[in-house]
Amino acid sequence: MDGTIGLDKEIEDSPIAHSLDTTIFLTDIVKSNYTGQNLTSDYAKKILYAYFKSKGYYTSDSLPDDFSNLIESEYDKLNITYDTIFTTDLNGNPNLDAIITYWVAPPLANGHCWQPHKAIILDTDKGYKITNEEFMPDNFAIDSVITKKQSVIVYGYYYDCVNQEILRNIRVKLK
Repeated sequence: MDGTIGLDKEIEDSPIAHSLDTTIFLTDIVKSNYTGQNLTSDYAKKILYAYFKSKGYYTSDSLPDDFSNLIESEYDKLNITYDTIFTTDLNGNPNLDAIITYWVAPPLANGHCWQPHKAIILDTDKGYKITNEEFMPDNFAIDSVITKKQSVIVYGYYYDCVNQEILRNIRVKLK
């Protein structure tokens, strides 16, 4: 015996470290009696942009036409760009909730090391709201979200953008 009982030789030789298996405890997750519009990609984008506009950010649908006319206090404003929603049920009722990913960067920025941020969109008695901003680091990329035995599980990987390599696969249970 070589001490590697149960390890697959291919996994053992992989440059990617073994999976990170962890739990993240979310705050403010309560059942609601919401009866309005169900969550769609377009509706999630609208909720995201309204939330960040109220905090003083630009959004991709509200960038100035001419940046040469900005006043000094607007130079450092960041821009929010919607990316993806992963729908699920987080509060045990018939309405969809979601993990939303979005880009936070200077207006018109480009480059390969901007990674999407993450938050939760949750139905409440007064409608949908953004909660748990930055509940996962932005260098954790999400591949999929599934519900298994009434638990929400996020699959993805920890990504080193500078070196363009996956460092570790992740599996995160949300509670």
